[in-house]
Amino acid sequence: MFYLKKVPAPKEAIKKTQASIASFVLYNLAFGVMATGIDMAAHVGGLVTGAALGAALVAREQTPALRVLRFPAVAACLVALAGGGVLAQRVQKPITDLGEAERLMDRGETAKATQMLEQIVAQRPQFAAAHYLLGNAYLHSSLNGKAQAEYVKAIGLDSDNLAYKLNLGVAYLRMDEPSQAMPLFNEVLAKEPENYAAQLDLAIAQLELKQYDKALAAIDKALAMKPNDAKAYYVRGDAFLGKEDADQAITAFRRSVALDPSYASPQDGLCRAYWQKKDLQQAIACYQDFLKKHPDSETAQKNLNILSARSRGGSNAGLPSKP
Repeated sequence: MFYLKKVPAPKEAIKKTQASIASFVLYNLAFGVMATGIDMAAHVGGLVTGAALGAALVAREQTPALRVLRFPAVAACLVALAGGGVLAQRVQKPITDLGEAERLMDRGETAKATQMLEQIVAQRPQFAAAHYLLGNAYLHSSLNGKAQAEYVKAIGLDSDNLAYKLNLGVAYLRMDEPSQAMPLFNEVLAKEPENYAAQLDLAIAQLELKQYDKALAAIDKALAMKPNDAKAYYVRGDAFLGKEDADQAITAFRRSVALDPSYASPQDGLCRAYWQKKDLQQAIACYQDFLKKHPDSETAQKNLNILSARSRGGSNAGLPSKP
């Protein structure tokens, strides 16, 4: 930047160029600190080294008295380089570790990721993204209460982040608190009407609160966004079961199974719909087929036993249970 003073150009143009360079440097430094997975030690090192070389070049063309200062200036820059590198590494390490934790979670190494994230939030309790990712790790391990606490901390640090609020809603759903989840999903949808995850989760919350008509309206909006999503059709089937409309439920569950034959929940839902329709033979055959694919399902075996007893003239001791 100082070398620009030697360029034969209008002073105003030189000042604008210097301001542009300064703003570019500051922007990249700020972005590097805030973003995940950027090696700030390399950025700061490059900046300081460039400054040192620039100082040497400028001093070479100055008066003899100033040229004497060339080597002390370079030495000072090198000291600043070393100090800046150490400082940048200390500042950047939690951010770099955050990226590594994300990669561990992507590889399914949740326990390692959780341990790393717990260390990060202990070192930097004001790091919202770390609390959020730790909440995700807890949620993946079904530690729903811990996940909820981390999401609350993340939102306290960054109240405008919709991803934090969406996942807090999911944690409340996992904790069987749909009334706490619904306002969060509605808040996300108010700002992002095409957010499919929020729309689907809203329908699930309404379903759990037995608001079946509202759940069906929400699931229709979700299906408009993703018309071939097996989970959405499963939720649709469950809502129709709640309304005791077994035929519509059967249609929805069959569609879900067709879209994802490995998805167990709609297969079980189909069996429950046959039961609600009082088609015992179909329900029995459905549960027998289900148990061939999922032999460890105690709930399906219990329901099959009840149906078999009723078909032999025994009492219908109970209604179908969900797995």
